[in-house]
Amino acid sequence: MCTAALPDEAGAEKYSARARAVFAGSRYDLGLPFSRVQGYPAMLGVPVPDATQGEQIDKVGDGSEVVFEHLERLAAQGELISQDDTAGRLVSLRKEHQPMQAQAEAQGLSQSKERTGLLTTAFVVKVGERTICLDDSGRAHAGEQLAALLEQRQADQGKPLVMSDALSRHAVDETAVRRCHCLAHGRRQCSDLADVFPTECQVVIAGLTQVFDHDEQAREKRRSPEARVADHQASRRPLMHELTSWLDKQWDDRLVEPNRA
Repeated sequence: MCTAALPDEAGAEKYSARARAVFAGSRYDLGLPFSRVQGYPAMLGVPVPDATQGEQIDKVGDGSEVVFEHLERLAAQGELISQDDTAGRLVSLRKEHQPMQAQAEAQGLSQSKERTGLLTTAFVVKVGERTICLDDSGRAHAGEQLAALLEQRQADQGKPLVMSDALSRHAVDETAVRRCHCLAHGRRQCSDLADVFPTECQVVIAGLTQVFDHDEQAREKRRSPEARVADHQASRRPLMHELTSWLDKQWDDRLVEPNRA
């Protein structure tokens, strides 16, 4: 009995760089859990346990980190940055919460004063003719992630347009950016509350519908960005001023309460 020799092109590594790239792409591009990926090669007669996939991805992680850092530098020079947060789970960080909570309870506190929220911040950045998508997970808010990104921005680039909702955790040094608040977020919030405040929410929804309709007409006519801005200032600005005045009145005259939905 003898063991057949491997062909030269097989190499000394059990898993090729291409196989590791497939594992990484399946997990982080397609979003497939390791357990599901494990089942597919098993059907092909080449089982790869979920733990093994993680080990193999670790071996190519350093290479992708270089690419990510380069994309960060390019994205920092972008002219339009859209940002948002999504709550996430990071097992390695959640394990740190237990001693933090135990220490707080030993001091007579019901909750640790340390930040325990886990978030994934996504950036979609327009850089010339290209769009760069980045995401990072941890305890940092979107505003803190954006501040770190803008530290790599060259001084001669000017202020970028930054699109987000109006939550405070998106805040950054506002003198360094031109902030744009997303009207779609505001309209969706009013749609969610329409059953509770039908009259008030309908005023907002109707006002924003006119704004969106005007902008859609500008898109259909394929107007340039400069022409769309001029059209916005001429036709949509009065609608926005009227809506702003109505919103301010609800607040100033205490027609709505600050702590209500």
